[in-house]
Amino acid sequence: MGELVGINPEGAKKLLAAMKKARDALNGDLLGEPLKYGLRVAQSDATAEAQASPKRYGDYAGILDKWIKDLNRRIEIISNIPPAGLGHDGNKVTATIPLTAEARRQAEADAKELADAWKEYLRERNNPMGTRYTAARQRLLDALKKSGAQVHDPEYAEIYLKHLGADTLKDIVDQFTEFGRPDNPYVTGGNYDYFKEYLGGLSMMVATADRAGTLPKDVRDRLLETQPVNLAVFMRLAPHTPQLLADATKRILSHSGSPVGDLALAQIMHALKANPHAMQLVLADPEAVKKLTSSSITLHDKDYFKNLNEALNNATKPGAGDPAALKAAWAGILKASGDEHWRGDLNSHPELARTLAENFKPYLRWAAHEQAKEFGKTYELNIPGLPKDALTLDGVSLDDVKNFIGAVSTDAQARGILLAEAQRLAASGQSRFMITPERLKSGDLEDPAFQAALAQDQAMLALILGGVQRAKLDGDARRAANTEVLKTLVVGYLTMPFKAYGPVVDVATNPLTSKAAKDLVDWIHDKMGDTETDPEEFYEKFTEAYRAEALAYLKEQAAKLPEGERPSEADLKGMANQLVFQFEAQGGRAMLEEFWKDAKK
Repeated sequence: MGELVGINPEGAKKLLAAMKKARDALNGDLLGEPLKYGLRVAQSDATAEAQASPKRYGDYAGILDKWIKDLNRRIEIISNIPPAGLGHDGNKVTATIPLTAEARRQAEADAKELADAWKEYLRERNNPMGTRYTAARQRLLDALKKSGAQVHDPEYAEIYLKHLGADTLKDIVDQFTEFGRPDNPYVTGGNYDYFKEYLGGLSMMVATADRAGTLPKDVRDRLLETQPVNLAVFMRLAPHTPQLLADATKRILSHSGSPVGDLALAQIMHALKANPHAMQLVLADPEAVKKLTSSSITLHDKDYFKNLNEALNNATKPGAGDPAALKAAWAGILKASGDEHWRGDLNSHPELARTLAENFKPYLRWAAHEQAKEFGKTYELNIPGLPKDALTLDGVSLDDVKNFIGAVSTDAQARGILLAEAQRLAASGQSRFMITPERLKSGDLEDPAFQAALAQDQAMLALILGGVQRAKLDGDARRAANTEVLKTLVVGYLTMPFKAYGPVVDVATNPLTSKAAKDLVDWIHDKMGDTETDPEEFYEKFTEAYRAEALAYLKEQAAKLPEGERPSEADLKGMANQLVFQFEAQGGRAMLEEFWKDAKK
């Protein structure tokens, strides 16, 4: 027997979310007040006994909870029926599903069958050569296969797991390699399908009950105590909830560095790359971030770092997984970036650095804005806020950001990704658009709004320079990296407020670059690594190029004014000098000289 059900799955999911919100409001305090007020108004004509009260709120929440459970069961079952088994009625899909009471009875019977088979196997396990052992083992395997019958029914899954028992589930998963494949009791690629054939049903039932919020606590707790490798494979067998998969991963990471722990991590990474939200929950812990990149893991899975890179990409790209968990994941990664061992792991696996650099690009504007606010505190500038749609991070410092830039910048390609994005953002800097003919006419370059915009533009330079200084490079590699930064940012960035270059990579080859800027590039190439070159000489060369670019742009803007209103040549030179002074006053000189000291080592 069964019940004919017809629902619109997407509409039903929206209704389910609304019902959960109402239930939580009734169970809450402040959040529940608007709903509770509505109930009081709606019941104003009811008898005193029936009117809304704390007890009534609990009653309503209980009713909603029952409806939620019933609707969720229907959604889960219908969503997992193959298309051939579904009917259609307008915008609804229809199917016959087991009655709740029938599902419960079947779950009890099936769970008892597996539990009895397990007990029989335990009685015969000490005589593996006997015929009774062979029969007991086969009975157990048959019962495990049968456990996959109604795995998408939350009611069935809950009752099955309760009657099977937490200890029995743990023992079966723990010992499967012993009885499931005694001829090859190891977790290998060839063994995975065998695990899925016999443990796939149990894994899916755990996932189904957990999604419905009905997974027995003792079942969850005991499952997480399973030995690491078998736990990892069990979690691969079904699409588990993010929290359970993350908790299982953290349990496995507690064994990292051991052969068992590394093998388990290699296995569970297959599940994490398909579950971005779970990976984000793992990455939120800086200690977990460090353990994920252990180079010894490749002894157990040559494709581990390929899988890790895919999991990192899926979990850190904009819009991935859960919004709050995405922010927490980035916070964990940035906080781990000061660790020398983790930096070494990135250096050994540059594809990870490139993925992280690419996915961090949308946060560079936020990071530069944070740097600008630091400028603002020192120089009393009112830095305007970011656009509402800007991506931001929480709980991290500028020091964390610079550590991250340094960690990924050890790889030339990853460093290039960040430099190109910094240049792109520089080309759209606000201050360039604020140097208008009208501003030149007034001669006001000390306007606080203009000063704040200039500080924001310069903040990107400070951020990237500060980060690249922390890259672990030696000798020629360090000099090459710093030359690249100086060419693309010091020359390119600081002339961009006066000329829209666009996202070019090498300002030295850009036809729009002035002779002064190209001379500075030649000088950098010549002097990089020369320990005798004074940082002040570098700054003087820079200011010469900066002043030339500024003056050329000021003249270009002044030419747009009527002839009688144009500033004189002397006035324009004074304004260019003022821009150079403002850069120095906002920490630019100290920043560049410090970088030059480091760059020429």
